Amino acid sequence: MTAIKISDKSGDCVDEDNTVEGAVPAVGPNGEVYVSWTGPYGLLF
Repeated sequence: MTAIKISDKSGDCVDEDNTVEGAVPAVGPNGEVYVSWTGPYGLLF
């Protein structure tokens, strides 16, 4: 599948301080999809 960008805040994938990593998906009680990750802007949800 083609990747989908889900945030306007991105990193550079160099594996340093500007890397976005650790995306963890979850499904809410009504079928909502939530994703959280960390990167240069802190913890995002």
